[in-house]
Amino acid sequence: MLRLLLVVVLVNGLVTFPHWILSGFEDIVVVSLEALTIVGILGLVPRGVLARRLSYGVAVFTVLLLVLAVADAILQIALGRLLNLYLDVFLLRPVYELLVGNIGGVATGMVLVLLPIGIGFCTLLLGNLINPNRASRKRGLVKVVCLAFAVFGGSGIYGLELPVPQERIATPLIRVGIQQTQHFFRMLKERERFTAEIKDNQEREETRRLNLNKLKGTNVFLAFVESYGMSVISDDRFQSVMGPRMIDFERRMERADIGVVSGSLVAPSQGGQSWYGHAAILSGLWVDNQLRYDLLLAEKPETLIDDFKNIGHKTIALMPAITRSWPEGQRFGYDQIFTHENIDYAGPPLNWVTMPDQFTWSFLQNNIRQGSDGAPLFVELGLISSHAPWTPILEIYDDWNSIADGKIFMEWGDTGPTPKELWMDHDEVKKHYGLSVDYAINAMTGFAEQYIKEKDLLIVLGDHQAAPLITGDDASKAVPVHVISKNQNLLEPFLEWGFIPGVVPKNTADVPGMDSFRGMLLEAYSDSILSLQEGR
Repeated sequence: MLRLLLVVVLVNGLVTFPHWILSGFEDIVVVSLEALTIVGILGLVPRGVLARRLSYGVAVFTVLLLVLAVADAILQIALGRLLNLYLDVFLLRPVYELLVGNIGGVATGMVLVLLPIGIGFCTLLLGNLINPNRASRKRGLVKVVCLAFAVFGGSGIYGLELPVPQERIATPLIRVGIQQTQHFFRMLKERERFTAEIKDNQEREETRRLNLNKLKGTNVFLAFVESYGMSVISDDRFQSVMGPRMIDFERRMERADIGVVSGSLVAPSQGGQSWYGHAAILSGLWVDNQLRYDLLLAEKPETLIDDFKNIGHKTIALMPAITRSWPEGQRFGYDQIFTHENIDYAGPPLNWVTMPDQFTWSFLQNNIRQGSDGAPLFVELGLISSHAPWTPILEIYDDWNSIADGKIFMEWGDTGPTPKELWMDHDEVKKHYGLSVDYAINAMTGFAEQYIKEKDLLIVLGDHQAAPLITGDDASKAVPVHVISKNQNLLEPFLEWGFIPGVVPKNTADVPGMDSFRGMLLEAYSDSILSLQEGR
C-alpha cells in the first residue's frame, strides 16, 4: 500500500510538471486527475505479460503527451500563445540557433544529447512505477484503493464536480491532447480560409484602384524595433528608464523641428516570430501562423513593396538579423536585400545581436541612402538591439561619423554579464530589457535628429510585444507606432486615423491590427479613389 501511494505521488508530480511551469512553481499541491486514473486503472489489471506491456505502452503515450504539455507551457511563457504542433515543428531550428547564441555550441550539444536520454529515462521510470506486476502482495486492499483512484480521477475528467478546490485540480495531458486535435482540424481549413481572404483583398484593391501617388518622391523608412511593445512605455516597472527616454525623444524632435504623431497597432505575435508582423504590415492581411505566412509567399498578393514600386520607389530590405539564405525576401520582391552576409560590418556580434542598431541606422544613411543615385526609397528595417538576451547594454556615440564600418563597437565585445549570468536573476532580466529598448529608441532618435529631411517619412513601430515572462500574462499584443517627418502634411492622415501628436500613444483597448496598416496608408496617400466602373 505504501508503494502504491508513493507511485501516485511520483506520477502526479511528473504529470503536473507543466502546470508548475505555468504557475511559476507556486501551485505546489496540485492533483492530476490523469495520474490518479492511470495508476488506478492499471492497478486493476491482473498481473502478467499483458500488464507489463500495457504499463509501458501507457508510459510511452503519457510521456509523449507530457513532452507536448511542457513545450506548450514554455511556448505560453515565451510567445504568449499555445503550442500548435501542426505548425511549430519549424521552430526547432530557430530554437537551436537561439540556444547556440545564448549558451554556446557545447552546452547546446549537451542539451540535445541529454534531452532524449531524459525522456527515455522518464518513460522507463513511469513504466516501472505503474507496472501492476510490481504492486503489493495485498491485492485486495490495493484493488479497492486503485478502484477509488480510477473512479475519482475518471469522474473529474468526465466533468463531474469533485469535493476538491478546482484550483487544486489539473488535467495537463488531456488539455494539450484536446488542443492539438483542435489545432489539427482548424489548420486543415486554414488554407482554404486564408486563400479566400487573399482573393477578397485583391478584389477590393482592384475595385478601389488605390495608389500611393501622394508619396511620390518621398523617402519612406519603415523600421521595426525588436520587442518594443506598449508595456515598456505604459508599465510602471519600466518608467524609471523609459519615462525619461520618451521625454528626451520628444524634446529632441521639437528642437530639430521634426513632427511626431503616435498610435498603436496589435501585432499578430508576442515574444517572437516577428516575420508575422512584417508580413501583416506589408500585405494588409492577418498573418498569425506559419501556414498563413507560407501561403502568403506562395500566392504572392500585392504588398506595400509593389505599391511603392508602382510609384517609382526603389524598394530595399535591411535585415541584419538574417544570417542565412532568405528566399522569402526574393518572394516579396525587394529590389535589393541587405542581410548579415552582405552588410559591411567590422564590429563584434553581441550575443544574438549581429550588429547594434546605431550601426544599422548609420548603414542606412551612409551606404543605402547615399548610394541610391537620388531615387526615392522605400526601406524596411529590422532593428535588433532590443532582442533577448539583452546583454550587453551599449551607449550611443554622439559622433555618428565615427561609426564607419563598425570597428568602434569592438570595445563592447566582452562587456556586460553573459546571458547565463543575467538570466539567473529574473528582475535583472526585466531591467536589461528596459535598458535595451531605451538604447533602441535613443539610436532611432539620433538618426532622425541627424538625417531626417523634408521629403522623408519615418515610421517606427514595435514588431511585437515582449514575452509574457517580461510583460506578465495580461499584457496586450499592442505595439507603439511613431510617425516622424519635417513635413506636417505627411503626418495629417495619421491624425485622422486616431494617432495623437507626441511620442506616447494613447493606452486604449480599442486598437486596430497590423493588417489594417496597408489599407490606411493607401487610402491616405492616394490621389484618387475610383471604382472600376468609374474608371471605364
